[in-house]
Amino acid sequence: MKQSEVFVYQKRLPLRERILDEICLARLQDLNGSGHRVRGQRFAVYANDWIGHNVNLYGVYEKELLDSTFGFLQMLNLDFSSHMVLDIGANIGNHCVYFSKLFKRVLAFEPNRSAYDLLRFNTQSCSNVELYNFGLGDFDGLASLFEDLENVGGSSIKYFDPSRQTPVPVQIKKLDFLDCDLSALILVKIDVEGFESSVIKGGLETFCRHRPIILIEQNRRDFPSKGGESEAITLLRDLGYCFFVNQPEFRSENWLSRRIRNLKEMFKGSVYRREITFAAKIPVSNYEMLIAVPDIMVPSFAL
Repeated sequence: MKQSEVFVYQKRLPLRERILDEICLARLQDLNGSGHRVRGQRFAVYANDWIGHNVNLYGVYEKELLDSTFGFLQMLNLDFSSHMVLDIGANIGNHCVYFSKLFKRVLAFEPNRSAYDLLRFNTQSCSNVELYNFGLGDFDGLASLFEDLENVGGSSIKYFDPSRQTPVPVQIKKLDFLDCDLSALILVKIDVEGFESSVIKGGLETFCRHRPIILIEQNRRDFPSKGGESEAITLLRDLGYCFFVNQPEFRSENWLSRRIRNLKEMFKGSVYRREITFAAKIPVSNYEMLIAVPDIMVPSFAL
């Protein structure tokens, strides 16, 4: 190349695409500041991950779900600040950081190394959080975790799609056999993509002894094909737990109904509401968080 020659890189972008990109970038820059104020700390995410998208947009993933859940639990007059929570399936630490502000001690379990690396970074300023790079189940040994690279939180031991997921070996231990002081245990969050019943079976003695409140995710695929409740729900009912469902006020699985609702909100605005109701039976559906409360804790007005 001669000294006078200049290398030029050129790429043509459609005007509409360029305008949208600039609008999105400006909006993300605004959200960056508000998100940091909501969290109160730095928080790392994977750029192509579902939870990452939500953290970038709202500051905290599922914040309304968490706020409404603990607002409801305040009716039980419990002092979380002197107790312990187990975060089973901690992923990159979104819920874990939230818990760290409410509980005296947080034990977080995450077997997926990809998620654990960010979990460790995101909780480094949380002095009351203890991390464990293994999962909980009903056996001690190795299992294959099918990692979803587009949604790290969707990685699963039980469910997998061979076209888009890669198996990685992870360590599993029983909750009942852990060498941990659980005397202050008051709440357990379980979000392990279909492996919930295995976690419960491996912690039956712990749940019977300490009777913690349990927050558990359940998806449609966790329910029997012939109907009825999932194995995890049945196990907890047998242990004497009552269930409360936390869900948005407007809940529809019909695509057209959701789109019409979205259009109305665009022009009229919206008030986001969630309802938490007692459920004698849990019908087949997707549940971001079911609240399982020991029957001795449930106030009569909540039933």
